[in-house]
Parts: sequence; structure tokens; C-alpha cells
Amino acid sequence: MSLQKAGYLNANPGAATVLLAVALISLERGDIGVATTSRIRYSLTSRASGAPLLNEVVVEECSKYAFLASERLQISAECSVRNNIEAFLQKMLMLRVDQ
Repeated sequence: MSLQKAGYLNANPGAATVLLAVALISLERGDIGVATTSRIRYSLTSRASGAPLLNEVVVEECSKYAFLASERLQISAECSVRNNIEAFLQKMLMLRVDQ
């Protein structure tokens, strides 16, 4: 899922009702190098009032196997970040953020 597929993007950025700031806090590899954990802060602010709507750190993990260690790290990191974004979008949909 993406912001566009969830209906949160508009072709005209000036029409945005909320502002989204995203910051990668950490991307950590597990002890055996298979799992990767991503910590990403998502901050939503009302464009009209400047009031914070959501300020949360989402933590997600993913384990993917690949023969080469360098591939394994890259694949697990990409999967972890993808899972993190998906978890954030699910939170947005549950909150029905559209102010």
C-alpha cells in the first residue's frame, strides 16, 4: 500500500490538509544478521491549525534469507521499512486522519 493508493495524495500539494514528516531513527540488524528492525518517526500536522495529529515511532522487523550476507541485509532492510510504512498507513486509516 502507498499514500497514493490510500487516497492521501493529491496532484496539487497546495490542497493538502495534513503535513507528513518522516524520520528514520534506526535500522538495526539482529544478532545473526537475518532480521532487520526499522524505527521510523511519523508526524502528522494539521495544515489549517498547525495542531499535531499524530507523532509516533513505528517499529517493525523483517527476516529474509539470501545466500550472500550482503544481499540478506539489503533484502531484510527493505522488507522491514516496507512493513513499517504499511503499519503506519494502517494506523492512519484507523485514525481516519483527514483534517
